[in-house]
Parts: sequence; C-alpha cells; structure tokens
Amino acid sequence: MDLFEVRDWTGEGAEDLGISGPLGATYSELKIIGYDPSAKTWVLWLRAHVPSIVRRDAEGRSELMATTKGSLPLQVYIYRWAGSGFESVDVAHAMKADYAVMDRDTGLIQVGQHKNDGQNDGPAPGQKYRYEDGKLVPIAGAYPPAGAGAFWPDRQVPDCG
Repeated sequence: MDLFEVRDWTGEGAEDLGISGPLGATYSELKIIGYDPSAKTWVLWLRAHVPSIVRRDAEGRSELMATTKGSLPLQVYIYRWAGSGFESVDVAHAMKADYAVMDRDTGLIQVGQHKNDGQNDGPAPGQKYRYEDGKLVPIAGAYPPAGAGAFWPDRQVPDCG
C-alpha cells in the first residue's frame, strides 16, 4: 500500500506528512515528517514498518502497531508518540520470546518460543495479549489451557512506555 497522507500523526494538533511504500518484496516502510516549532525545522519523526493499526490511546497519543510479513522470525513493533518523538518496542525482544505475531484485524498479539524437539521447528503456541494504554495485557482463557502450567511463570508483562 502506497501512502501520501497529511494528518495529525502525533496527536499534538499539527499536521504531519506520512509517506509509505514498498522497499522490496517483503518490506514496506512508513516515514512521518513533521515540523518542530521549538527547533524551527522539519523533522523525521518516525521511520518504521508500515503499521497495520493506527489509533489513539486514552490520552490522545498516537499508537502504531506493525508486524513483519514474508520474513522470519515474525515480529511485532509498537510505536507510540512520547511528546518529542516516537518510542518503539520490539514485542518479541521485550517479552524474551522467539517470535511475535499480530492479527492485523483485531490487533491481538501472540508471543512464543520455537519448539526444539527435533520434530517440529515451527513456533509453539504462545500466550495472547491485547495492547492497551502502553501495556501488553494477557487475555484470560487464551493458551496455555488450564493445567498446562504458566507460559511465563516468572516474567512481568513489560510496560511499553
């Protein structure tokens, strides 16, 4: 998807320029350019994977959620406006997981480890989360099923902000 869009990408009330397009067979990039009145210059606010989901948090800050496509391991990146630039988090890295994948329609994120049993090198089922107000919130009733043990027994869910 190619994009050239002028809109308030940051939530600060000023219009910014979003430009995106493919940079190869499996990667598309978004650049957000805006004017920084304190520096009196144009600034590249963000250079990132093209997001699947763009929304505002409870405080009106922009949140962009992107997932890789056509490359392994699968990754999910979350970008959030922090007042003077975008913060970012690589979900798999933050969760100490091998992969993260996001449903592009619902925004649900699943993280997990790869099986190393010699039978199947594909990703093992992982815990599902929803991203809400800067945090990954576990979804009750998602994998692992009752009695299977905690998937992340000693790990805190990271605060992405």
